[in-house]
Amino acid sequence: MKSSIIEPVLILKSLKEGGDYTEQFAPIFFIQKYERDEDLSLYFEKPDYFRNAMYITLFGERAYINNFVNRVFSNGRILHSPSTIIRNTDLYAPGVERGVKSYGGYGKDASSISLYGKIIPKPTLPQRDIYYFLVRPSIYLEKQSFKKIPDLMEQYWTKRNKKIYNIFNPLFGDFGDFLEDNFKEKMAKTKKTNTISSGFSNRIVPLEINSIKKTLG
Repeated sequence: MKSSIIEPVLILKSLKEGGDYTEQFAPIFFIQKYERDEDLSLYFEKPDYFRNAMYITLFGERAYINNFVNRVFSNGRILHSPSTIIRNTDLYAPGVERGVKSYGGYGKDASSISLYGKIIPKPTLPQRDIYYFLVRPSIYLEKQSFKKIPDLMEQYWTKRNKKIYNIFNPLFGDFGDFLEDNFKEKMAKTKKTNTISSGFSNRIVPLEINSIKKTLG
């Protein structure tokens, strides 16, 4: 095989005979002839294409392709956004494919994101998708957790002080009044710090809440 040479090969097939969806590499080229714009539906509107939809490279103008952009199909999906139509150039030309732009298409076999067992077919940009699907939800949960701290703290100190009061009040009498004042002071401090969300990391907040919940039983 190392000494084998593959000469350039052209394979001609009418589009009416069915589309070819098998990825081929040079020097083998599939060319499918069609007569009218409407005939392109024989290729682009088939289940096999839906699975593999990625880029369309277009030289010149085609009304069918223009109408294909952002078209919503009966299954609620879009197969091509403007960024997946490469016009009068190719994907490998300088500046077309860049590391700060999404890559791929809307076919699940072309590019997709897998999250908790769900497949989301879409062009991907790793740094954006990591933030959107992982980091941002974590920040939201952190903020929601922080909002719960004052209520949990109130339950914590109420239950804790009540236990201490029940044990020591029969012996020391006025100790219950001390506990009540102590509790009010702690709650006042907790509510004052409620506006400072940046001071808690997503590692610290859940630990504090879990510790409080464990104390509450």
